[in-house]
Amino acid sequence: MKVSYEIQFYILSQRKRFKAFFSRLWCLVSPNQYYFNVRCLCTQNGTIKVNSIYCYREGSLVDKAKLLDVHLEKEYLYFQLYLVNKAETVTVCHINNPDAYSLWKLSDENEYDEIISRRLWYTVDMENDLLEFDF
Repeated sequence: MKVSYEIQFYILSQRKRFKAFFSRLWCLVSPNQYYFNVRCLCTQNGTIKVNSIYCYREGSLVDKAKLLDVHLEKEYLYFQLYLVNKAETVTVCHINNPDAYSLWKLSDENEYDEIISRRLWYTVDMENDLLEFDF
């Protein structure tokens, strides 16, 4: 029995929807897991967990960060992060609005490895270009 691609795509999309739904539902029960619909969080299903490692990006700065605490005051979100490479604790703020622009982003840990490997590949590629033009 051959299943069409449309049916396979539908099943996969429904599976992802259910997984996201139960992940957000779990945030209501678990005191250390949060769901915020904001642009600064690029994590899986928009959920974050306290004492987990994430990738912190602000401009050209990319660092691994451990989420220490989350505060919600009025309309602002405050995230207390420990930056691993800088060995310092910082507090970043964002408006609790899904359409607000963000200067920084918090994403999954594997994003850090991808960014660093792309930078390394770019550096190696630039060195190879310079070696080709031997005077």
